[in-house]
Amino acid sequence: MSLRTRAYQTTQVATASPERILLLLLESALGRMQRGVELQAQGTQREATELFIKASDIVLELERTLRPEHAPDLCRQLAHLYQFIVFRLTRAAAGDKAAAAEAQAAFLPIVEGFRDAIGAAGGHTS
Repeated sequence: MSLRTRAYQTTQVATASPERILLLLLESALGRMQRGVELQAQGTQREATELFIKASDIVLELERTLRPEHAPDLCRQLAHLYQFIVFRLTRAAAGDKAAAAEAQAAFLPIVEGFRDAIGAAGGHTS
């Protein structure tokens, strides 16, 4: 990654709203899952494993940020989904291709839902 690209990304995160930062994390995890699935299909398990581990780390961090005092039912549901996704990513890191696809399929609606919620609220993502 070039210094210019890294500086741009740093500026984007430093000036982003909390909603935008959350969306960046969600999209980063999803992108890693998607790329991991692609690499796994190509027989490049080691690189796929690294991506699945990074995606899992992001999902675990997202779970730690849940605030059940504000929306207990939603947080409980998201926590269960995040735990399922992390479990499937762990299996994917061990070479289970079906688990990788399941993690991605379970995570995609969360990302899309958050994108939609920001748009519906008129929130700016930058």
